[in-house]
Amino acid sequence: MPAFVTQYVLTENSWHMGTKISHFAFIFMTTLYLFACSKTNAPDPAKIIQVTTTNPTAIEQRIASGGGTVSFVGATTTVTAYGVCWSKAPKPTIFDHKTVDSLTPNQFSSLLNGLTANTTYYVRAYATIAAGTVYGNEFSFHSLQIALPTVNQTNLDQVTQTTAQANYSITSDGGADIISRGICWGINPGPTISGSKTTNGAGMGDFSDPMNGLTQNTIYFTRPYATNSLGTAYGNELRFTTSITGIALNLQTRIGSILPNTDTTLVMGVLFPITLLSSVLSYGVCWSASPNPSISDSHSFGTDIKQYTAAPNPGHGSRSQPGATNPPDLRFHSPMTGLQTGVTYYCRVFVTTTAGTGYGGMTSLIAP
Repeated sequence: MPAFVTQYVLTENSWHMGTKISHFAFIFMTTLYLFACSKTNAPDPAKIIQVTTTNPTAIEQRIASGGGTVSFVGATTTVTAYGVCWSKAPKPTIFDHKTVDSLTPNQFSSLLNGLTANTTYYVRAYATIAAGTVYGNEFSFHSLQIALPTVNQTNLDQVTQTTAQANYSITSDGGADIISRGICWGINPGPTISGSKTTNGAGMGDFSDPMNGLTQNTIYFTRPYATNSLGTAYGNELRFTTSITGIALNLQTRIGSILPNTDTTLVMGVLFPITLLSSVLSYGVCWSASPNPSISDSHSFGTDIKQYTAAPNPGHGSRSQPGATNPPDLRFHSPMTGLQTGVTYYCRVFVTTTAGTGYGGMTSLIAP
């Protein structure tokens, strides 16, 4: 083929190729322009709403309290979601841990759950509208270190000759799971889990544990416990005295009259039935500023024991069925003396027989 013909063909191909490239470039630039225009025209959510984060408070091992506010700086629109988000790294987003609140976005509070003890966290409030999500300013906080649990003993009941029941509550796990809980007791103050104890599962809440195998007419000390990974914590200690067969379960303590202008209060004891009268050696009242007093504390003796025959029961008592006749009982008064004004005293009546000393139910009063 002649040379000039070859040159023409090459030139023609080059022209066609250049035309195609030009068309592609035109389409590409046009697309970029339209995309840029669409981005430029899209509303900026930060110019519509403003979000402010509240500094976290009430920081514990596993929880903290946060929140924020949302205000409109542009046209009013619908806030579809708001709350706080947090993480162990700065600038948390809604793809990290978050709350979704449902009150008013004007000012809201959020509870941050599931934290790890002794850890630094970052938190921001957020709000989402149709145009996107806006975040507030960032705060950081450090969760508390693991502590011992918090245990409280509320009271004792159902005390018999060989058993008693303790009621207690575990109000805080210290930031680590409760792995063991229960009641421990002994005849000496400060009982621990190395002695007699119950084992009542795990977790927090209110519980009641029985103490079995006790000895009658014996003073015991008891306190609840709870164990987490840090160690064992004990609640407040209570003292109680087991009963004597036939006495303590039928002995009541009732506050009588307060003698005017004195430091003395009369306490009445009621003992029924009277079949034990022949074996009664002494009776009276004992009192203390601590629960479950015994005759080793302040006490006095009664001298006016009398027998009473009750009328037919109208149905409001618990000793017999409605319409039945209550058995006779014994009543006596004993004085509590030397009381200090404003002090709370615990008292209970006692009866001593040849078998030992039994106590009635405990009551309390504030000295006038």
